[in-house]
Amino acid sequence: GLAQTVAVSAAGDAAAMSQWLPAAPPPPSSVHVAEASTWQRLPPLMRAVAQQPHLPNGGQQLTDFLVNSVVARNLSNPFVTLNETATEWVNKTQSGFQNVSNLTSGSDMIKAMRVRLNGNGDTLALATSVIFSSTSCIGCFVAFRLLRNLYPMLYAEHGPEQRTVQTITESEVTDMAGLEAWMLLSFQTTAMRLMFFLGILVVFLCPFHWYSNSQAQDVMTRLSFSGAEESLSVVWAHVGATYYVVFVTVRVLVNAKAVFAKRRHDWLQHMPAPRATTVLVQGIPIQYRNDEALRAYFASLLSEQAIVRAYVVRKTTLLESKLKQLERVQLAAATTEAQLQQTTVRGSVIRQDSSTRRQAVEIEELEVAAERARLMLAVNTYDADVCSSSGFVTFATRMEARRALHDQFRVDEEELIFQEAPEPSDVIFRNLMSDRSYSTEAVGWICIIGLFLAWIPLVVFTTGVVSLDSLQWLFPSIAEWRGEMPVIDAVVNGVFAAMALAALMGVLPSFFLVIIRKFFRPVCAAWSQLFLEKLYFVFQLVFVLLVTALGQGLISTLVWLAEYPTAVLPLLARTLPAASHFYSSYMVLGWFSSCAELMRASTLAKYLGYTAFMDAEEAAAKSERDSDLTGQRYGKSAMMLVIGLVFSSLSPVILIFGFIYFATCRVMYGYLLNFAEPRRADVGGEFWVQAVKQVHAGLVLYVLLMLGILSAHGAGPLILALPTLPVALHAWYQFDRRYLWRSLPLESVAEADEMAAEGVLEDSKADPLAFTQPECSAEEGHLGLRRLTAAAA
Repeated sequence: GLAQTVAVSAAGDAAAMSQWLPAAPPPPSSVHVAEASTWQRLPPLMRAVAQQPHLPNGGQQLTDFLVNSVVARNLSNPFVTLNETATEWVNKTQSGFQNVSNLTSGSDMIKAMRVRLNGNGDTLALATSVIFSSTSCIGCFVAFRLLRNLYPMLYAEHGPEQRTVQTITESEVTDMAGLEAWMLLSFQTTAMRLMFFLGILVVFLCPFHWYSNSQAQDVMTRLSFSGAEESLSVVWAHVGATYYVVFVTVRVLVNAKAVFAKRRHDWLQHMPAPRATTVLVQGIPIQYRNDEALRAYFASLLSEQAIVRAYVVRKTTLLESKLKQLERVQLAAATTEAQLQQTTVRGSVIRQDSSTRRQAVEIEELEVAAERARLMLAVNTYDADVCSSSGFVTFATRMEARRALHDQFRVDEEELIFQEAPEPSDVIFRNLMSDRSYSTEAVGWICIIGLFLAWIPLVVFTTGVVSLDSLQWLFPSIAEWRGEMPVIDAVVNGVFAAMALAALMGVLPSFFLVIIRKFFRPVCAAWSQLFLEKLYFVFQLVFVLLVTALGQGLISTLVWLAEYPTAVLPLLARTLPAASHFYSSYMVLGWFSSCAELMRASTLAKYLGYTAFMDAEEAAAKSERDSDLTGQRYGKSAMMLVIGLVFSSLSPVILIFGFIYFATCRVMYGYLLNFAEPRRADVGGEFWVQAVKQVHAGLVLYVLLMLGILSAHGAGPLILALPTLPVALHAWYQFDRRYLWRSLPLESVAEADEMAAEGVLEDSKADPLAFTQPECSAEEGHLGLRRLTAAAA
């Protein structure tokens, strides 16, 4: 940039300034003889600037830059030919390949993650994975059939038996489980469609690979891209494959986005009140932290008829603790009453105990009533210990709510922050009781980073336990057949490694959820799942897909890339293809993990534990808490699709396994969402949008990988494939901008208000107190005052 700016300015001023500039200063002594001609071609002003004595090192750094600059060497022709630029870039990448060899020589992280690199025995390892996953899926299905008969409340809660996953319609899924559930199924369908269209690469590329790798003994090796030793015909075939993958993927995703936008608009237009007309307000100033004051403020800005209700969230920590104590006392009293009815021994003692517990219940009820009354009175006095800075404002129409969302009411952006209201049943009022704490969120990010850094030691310990070496320590007889059958030994170790990695990734979301709920305080459970989906995808991207590229470790690789930034593409090109067969086995083992969700193991364990001291219906309701897997399912599905895209050219057979994986997920999720699991909070496809963006990022990663591979074969293939990068980047950038999906267009909002006025949307049946803390409603506050008055009398 500096050279180009100086050159442009010098072009017009060289003649006027020649009277005081040296006519043709000799090149500095640092300039090589072969570069002297380049120095003489520089304009006089540029040469003079480079030799000013006050510059650092006597202008040495600027001189070297000007002489070696592509722009400076081609000032006679400002538009440098693409071939010269690409050739120079390829020469840099060749040195980058040498630097990559130094980085990946140890590959400590690859060994820690137990990732098997390509080699002999990969076909047998893949066949073992297919057999294991297939038989495990059959076993899961048989166990599911048994469990569904034993515990229908957990496995067949919704719908008659005659409805199946194949026959259920979109409208039925949306009514029963919400639009987000249907979009999860739609994502699996889109992934299946993409795997099917890209499956032509199996027919197109595998014959090239087969004949090019005729010296290889392993079948998987012959069907895959082997690297720099490939013939030129295979390289040009991969150039065409890169174009095909990019354009097919972009087309499929754009079509899916168009369909989603229509569904989203229909969902928003038919969203019931009061959610459709309510906004969440945070950062309420102190003078408006009262229901009536907040309502009067908005009524003065808009109109009296525009505001239906305003509610400020109360700080009810003490009330919640008293309610929990009351619940415990009531449970103890009920247990004593049951014992009194069932026993005849020591009846007087049990009757006395029962009377004591009933008195304790009455005392706790009075304390709860007193606390409710105190909260109601404290709100009227703007008590800062009771009134929080968050609340909900319900408007009369959707148009007024939209206006509030898009307008700024205060000069300070931290005051009166508006967001779309979540489902009333999904609101976590406890997290709205306190102001946002940036220090607490910083601690949360530190915990997340710490989990990233501590993951490798955790994996080393876990995978070491499930390895054949550990089993041999327990069962020494294993050593005999391990020595006799080294191929089987390698295969079993490879399967164990993939299983251990998949199992750890399945437990990881629980750690993330603890951090999210503790430090980031989401206002609803759905938002915590959205955050989880982002973290889970990034974690899988680093520790599953890019584990071979990280070589010596996450920190070491980042430091190395800062020192050699030009070696990013050679790093991908040298490391990712070396483990393409492992990811085929990883995809196959995903069949088993998706079928295992039918078992609902964690929910079943909690249900069996709760039934020991409560009835089956209450135990089933409690066991469903914290059983939402939406974020985990979207994150895993997006990662699997990205894996299929990245290795679609290098190992095309992965597309077959990917199609089977997504077909399995479509059936499993279709049953669980519609017939077994309770309805989750519906955010209208935000998970789907986030997952598709991640697939776009995976497409860019695929293009970078292919450019790095092609650059090792000269400038020609690189130049021809280079246009796919801006295409992928443009599709990623335009995804959020081509279709308006987050909110309704203005004309659609007006139509929704007209339908509500005509009674089509049945807004009159909406509960005006939906966005109210259930433990401190106004009715219960007045009831508490009456109970205290009666008790005092």
